[in-house]
This record gives sequence, structure tokens and C-alpha cells, in this order.
Amino acid sequence: MPRTLASVRRRAAGMLLPLLLRLRCQHWLPPQITLRLFRYSFGMGRPDWRPEPGGASYAFRGERYAADLVRPAEGGRGPVVVWLHGGGWFFGSRREVTPYLRTLATAGVTGLALDYPLTPESRHPDPLLAVASGIRELLAAHDLAGEKVILAGDSAGTALAVAVARLTLEPDYAARVGLEPVVPRDLLEGLLLCCGVFSPRGTQEAGRWFATPLGSSLWALARTRRWQRSPVAADLDALQMTVPPPQTLMLSAVADPLHANQSVPFHAHLAGLGAEVDLWITDDRGAGHEFQFDLTAEAGQQALAQVQGFLRNR
Repeated sequence: MPRTLASVRRRAAGMLLPLLLRLRCQHWLPPQITLRLFRYSFGMGRPDWRPEPGGASYAFRGERYAADLVRPAEGGRGPVVVWLHGGGWFFGSRREVTPYLRTLATAGVTGLALDYPLTPESRHPDPLLAVASGIRELLAAHDLAGEKVILAGDSAGTALAVAVARLTLEPDYAARVGLEPVVPRDLLEGLLLCCGVFSPRGTQEAGRWFATPLGSSLWALARTRRWQRSPVAADLDALQMTVPPPQTLMLSAVADPLHANQSVPFHAHLAGLGAEVDLWITDDRGAGHEFQFDLTAEAGQQALAQVQGFLRNR
């Protein structure tokens, strides 16, 4: 059976990437090349955020971006969990989050997951502008504008979730990035942050399989190799947060390469601000990055119990 072009690309990228990782290509190879190689190695092509017929969507820069709205089968009075997907800002989709939101819906929680522009096709601050616009439009369009909201995210999506929270909590931050608050202060109920990226600069302290794609992604977002001094490094740096958020639950894993250089420092930062924050950590060595989505594993089930307990108390 002849190989398809996609399978050839995936095989070639898989053979080339280990060499590029050793050579720390995020410092010299244009990210348009690096990020596409990573996409090919993951079996992915150009992102497709077009909405399905009749599906939820929002407008940004003349395009419609897809969203998934998950409501409890028997109604519910819990908060709306708005979840921003991970993927290093260059891949990923709401589709990876929606099954988890369906699980949460069994406890009466409404979930909203949305796609947003990815790099290298887009640049900073488009992902933040898009999710801010999308959350506002989708909550209004589905009669949820007056409901309590929990901002959630996984991996790189946590940086966007924290940024959206800062629009509400920190007027100076909102003015700097040029956006209005998305969620009124009295409706921002909490944050749910899983295996997060909280400091762009700190990502370069992770292992090569994380430092390389994230460094390349940040270069593409900033449109400069010196992204560490760019607005993207400052705007998405949750360690610059100055006002404690509402109650926050963080999930992490000892085996996650981002645990020590992302989750631990951000938890310490929030604690220093006087925030009510819990960091739940699994020491299961088989539970790595994004372990919370694997509900066939004990660590995933334990994390789910933590999330459900957190939501019940809201």
C-alpha cells in the first residue's frame, strides 16, 4: 500500500527532530520551519478552526472560530467553566477539551471550549485578543453573560486563562494590552489551571522536547528571535500578576517537565500575593504532561475528583 504524503512527512519530521533538538534549533532555525516539523511529527497539519454547521462560533478578524458548548443534561446551577486548550500556541484544539467538559457536565457544570488563532500563522496578541472577544460573544449569545465563570486552561492555555483573569483584576494590565475586562469582577469565581505554562522565559529551563517547540512558538508569536524582551514575554507572564485571583486550583505532576519551572513558581507567587490557591500534585511517575485528561489512569481519576470537588464548592 503506497504511503500517503502525510505519512511521509510525519516519518521525515520524526527522523529530523531529534537532531534539531540536540542543536537547540529554537535559537537559530526560523520557527515557521520548526513548528511545522513538530506538527508533522504529531500527525497534524495546518490548524482548522472552522465551525461545524450549526455549531457555536465567534467572530475574529473576519473569520469564524469554532467553539463547543456543553450543558448539563438536567440543567445545573454551577458556574460556567471556560476552558482554553493547550498546545504551545501552535497546535491543539477545543476538541481535546470537550470530552473532559462532558464528564464535568454530569455534575451540573456548563462547559465552554473555544479555538483561537495559532502561530506561526498568527502573532501576539492575536490569541489573547481572540479569546477575550470569543468569551464575551459566546457567553452573551448563549444567555450565560450573567453566570459565574471559572477560567480554566491546560498547558499553554493556562497562560491565556490567567491573562483573561488579569483583565478583570488589574486595570493597569488591561490598559497595557488594550483590552476591556471580559468577566465582571463579581462573576469571576475562580481559576482551574492544569499542567500550566505560566512564565514564557521559564519554559527554556524545561527539557528539550518542551523548550524547543515553546521557544520556537514564542519566537513566532513575537516575530523576533529575542522574544524574551518582547511584549509576548511580559503579557503572558503570570508571575507578573499583582492582584490575587479568586480561589484557584492547580493540577501538576512530578513527572511533568514543566512542573518545577512553571507550576511550582506560580503557586509560590500566588501564595505570596495571599491568594487562596491549592496545588494538587501526583507523584505517579507514569503521569506526565496533561495527565489529567487520561481518565483510564489512576492519576487522572484522582485529579478529576479534585476538580469535581473544587467545582462543587463554587
